[in-house]
Amino acid sequence: MGIRIVELYSDMDSCDVTITSTDPNEDVVLRLELLHNGNVLETQEIAIDSIYPNIPIMKVVLWNTNESKDGKYSVLATILKDNEEITTIKHDFIYGSKTIPRIKVDDFIANSQGFSIMITPVEAVLFDMEYMLLDGNEVVYSKTEKKIGLHTTPQEISKNWNIVLSNNKEYSGRVKIKLSKPFSASMAFTEPFVAKDDVMISETYEDNIGASATIEGKSQVPYEGFVRFKVLKHIEGTEYQLIDEKEVKSPVLLVGDDETIEAIWDQRLEEGRYKLIVEVVGNDGDILDRRERIIETKVKSVNTTNITSDQNINKESPWISGLSALIILAVTYRVMRKIH
Repeated sequence: MGIRIVELYSDMDSCDVTITSTDPNEDVVLRLELLHNGNVLETQEIAIDSIYPNIPIMKVVLWNTNESKDGKYSVLATILKDNEEITTIKHDFIYGSKTIPRIKVDDFIANSQGFSIMITPVEAVLFDMEYMLLDGNEVVYSKTEKKIGLHTTPQEISKNWNIVLSNNKEYSGRVKIKLSKPFSASMAFTEPFVAKDDVMISETYEDNIGASATIEGKSQVPYEGFVRFKVLKHIEGTEYQLIDEKEVKSPVLLVGDDETIEAIWDQRLEEGRYKLIVEVVGNDGDILDRRERIIETKVKSVNTTNITSDQNINKESPWISGLSALIILAVTYRVMRKIH
């Protein structure tokens, strides 16, 4: 069959197994057992439909055990075909000790946009980091960055998922850190989350004709909602009355996308004070972001100064022309007398 388990890692939270095969295989089962002092704390089995030749696959499980005692633990990974054991390997780890003394992970967050991890180095260090997105036991997205360097100050590392997520579906973000010197060591962090669409309002514009809002995608769940514009006229005190409302469909947005949505009022706003409310409505009808602005409109007065001046000039123009002619004749007469 040519099936091999090429890598096995586990801690008290999660376990990952990398499997490869030299031949095509179908309908195999991966059994994982977590043990402490010879006692089986938890067993999980994963059905694998197919394994293609020389294409490694990774499976991940999240342990649900309540065991929290310090000490040595073991994981047995077994491949079965037709209830027959094909291969088994064992991985030991210590719980309750500093497995990576050269760095400290202060925080880890995963959500619909991506993940962020805060790492503090105890000393200057280089490490490899593999980050992955899990759908149950399946690794639906993964990437490895090598030789990440930290010196003496904490550093936040953030990455976005580069695949489209399904709304209201549960995923898990996982980061695995590997050090090779002075000895090989690994540490993994996993955070479950429910994928949700998300956008934010970055800019608005408003006047007596209409309004617009620029919205930016903040999730890998496609945003397919709409923007609601409400304009309310000031009555007195803190009282406003709704006079117009528009709902404008947004194009599909993901992380990094932005779009400006515009609305035109049914009638131009008269002189007065108004409140503008802009709401971004999500795929599920929830309000994802909201912004309020004040619109003050004034009636523009007509400037008659220039018109009056032009009219005066037009009325006086015959006199000005006559005067100019007399001046020209007088100058000509003087010149002719001097010549004679």
